[in-house]
Amino acid sequence: MKDVLSEWYPLDDAQRATVIERGTIVLDTSSLLTLYRVSEPDRKLVLELFRAVDHRLWVPYRVALEFHRNRINVAHTQLKAYEELKKEVASLRRKFEAHSAHPVLSLSEIRLEAVTRLRRLEQFLDQKRDELHPADMRDPARGDGVLKSVTEIFTGRVGQPYEITEDTLKEARKRFDSKTPPGYEDAKKPEPDRYGDYLVWREMLQYLGSQGDQTAPVIFVTEEEKSDWWLKDPQKQSLIGPRPELVKEAAENGISPLWLVSLRRLYGTLADSLGWETNRLGEFASVEDSTTSVVSDSASLGSERTQSTKSSDEDGSVPE
Repeated sequence: MKDVLSEWYPLDDAQRATVIERGTIVLDTSSLLTLYRVSEPDRKLVLELFRAVDHRLWVPYRVALEFHRNRINVAHTQLKAYEELKKEVASLRRKFEAHSAHPVLSLSEIRLEAVTRLRRLEQFLDQKRDELHPADMRDPARGDGVLKSVTEIFTGRVGQPYEITEDTLKEARKRFDSKTPPGYEDAKKPEPDRYGDYLVWREMLQYLGSQGDQTAPVIFVTEEEKSDWWLKDPQKQSLIGPRPELVKEAAENGISPLWLVSLRRLYGTLADSLGWETNRLGEFASVEDSTTSVVSDSASLGSERTQSTKSSDEDGSVPE
């Protein structure tokens, strides 16, 4: 049965070894922009990995274009999350400081404890902001550390510009109407932006399928979890692996095996294959996650803290 429906089967040990050892690593926009959403130590580790395997990296032109279009907004959004929370904390602290005539809040011990804890929280937010956004990340419009590193690493490893023709749009519309993955879940976006995922997919098939190898193993790195990319467990809604239609279409264009992973999963897998310590990567969560955890844990600010975040890995999303 597997010989005629192989796209429905998880990678076997030999396929997994092949793709890990020599697969071309293709990054989508979400994975590149994640470099703005993680702490500085994690960012350095991922960039170190990219440099170690730079001969295997490739980015579709559409991804590079979307990265440049969106990076400034993403960078500001991460910093803004801290600034808005700090404003709320400062406002609350000022209220405690102002209520000196209140029959209860005027008690010096209560006021002092509340104001002291809130000041510590403000300082803690500054500390976490500086960890995520060091000095070279504060003005992305003028350039930043992520842009500098990405430009350096991916020079000569980006697809060529191309024109989106009417024939391309007709094919994209046809795929959307038939719900052929990827991208159809972006149908609410305007044209041609709604076709971004399809254009990335099409560009990858055309480029890697033209390299001359009998088969080209590919690791596609994405933070997307939409159903037009992933096959999901209908009960748990957990990610199982790439949609079988994508696996089949990739194989028909000379790409096999195809492996979808998150940036965190990529680091863990390749770091292990390189003999690196795989536990060096932190929680790899976004600043929004960090600020949320700061609020929930604010009562513990009197003791030493480490960054509280939640994992964004998709453990188990790729079939074992």
